Amino acid sequence: YNPATRQGEFFIYSDEKDDASGLHIHRKEGRWQYTYDYGSAMYILQERRYQVQDGLLQLILNGDTNNPLNVVDAIENFQVRALMQDGSIKTSFTPADSWTSLQALEVTLTGRTTVRGQEIRRTFSTRLFPRNILSN
Repeated sequence: YNPATRQGEFFIYSDEKDDASGLHIHRKEGRWQYTYDYGSAMYILQERRYQVQDGLLQLILNGDTNNPLNVVDAIENFQVRALMQDGSIKTSFTPADSWTSLQALEVTLTGRTTVRGQEIRRTFSTRLFPRNILSN
């Protein structure tokens, strides 16, 4: 990412090489869209996406939908809402939305199970502060 031109791109990181000619970062495939000067910034991001599938709360790392990680079972409902600084609430958040306008993320999780013949249902809700706002 070049902060002066505000140009950057996402890529799949492959590896790096440090040899006599310098340090080189390699992408998995494709060509760079832009030329980056010495001193350009690089941000390494890890995508974490959660979903409920067949009662399992699953974590999908970096888009790897073929290998979801099971976090907890007996989940009935999972909701996330974006609480904005202007007081509005969003139930969907697109790349066009400004993450710097977030105040908090509200996560609500409902689980249900049966113990000794009695159904138990619990709903937990929390608000999380998106720390990346501080880097703006």
